[in-house]
Amino acid sequence: MFTLYALDKSFNDAGAVSKSELEAAMKTHVIEKAELIGTYARAR
Repeated sequence: MFTLYALDKSFNDAGAVSKSELEAAMKTHVIEKAELIGTYARAR
């Protein structure tokens, strides 16, 4: 799954943070969110 966020703030200087820390910091800055879910199979 891929998630794309449109934010009203830049987090370029966040440094090394975990995914959960970044998501918590972004929580109040999300304008819009899109998700892409796909499946694939190897060609035989």
